[in-house]
Amino acid sequence: FAWLGPHGTPVVAILTTTGIAWGLAASLDRSQLIVFSVAWRMLANAVVCGAVLVLRKRLGPAPFQAPGGSWIPLLAALACTSLVASVAYYDPGELQSGLVAMACGFAFYGGYRLYLCRSEA
Repeated sequence: FAWLGPHGTPVVAILTTTGIAWGLAASLDRSQLIVFSVAWRMLANAVVCGAVLVLRKRLGPAPFQAPGGSWIPLLAALACTSLVASVAYYDPGELQSGLVAMACGFAFYGGYRLYLCRSEA
């Protein structure tokens, strides 16, 4: 994915992302695409909030800290996770396609990371 073209653009990553987006747009209806998009963004936000906590532990306190300290990213991660869980609870059919696509994405990412680790060894 990191291969750069002659103009410095990540060509493989762009083409792969475009192919996945076209595939999802062709196979899901509009409401499923909306749920999928929101669920991915909420999970990404939860991961970023968790990363803030990990980096604060590894690197020490940041030069600027918002009032509330580590409670803010923790509460934000819980809020994002609860929003995704509420969709799964109240309307599991809408979330099913998104979860299948997410699982495929995680499997693809894991396979690619495994490929990179084996090729470096």
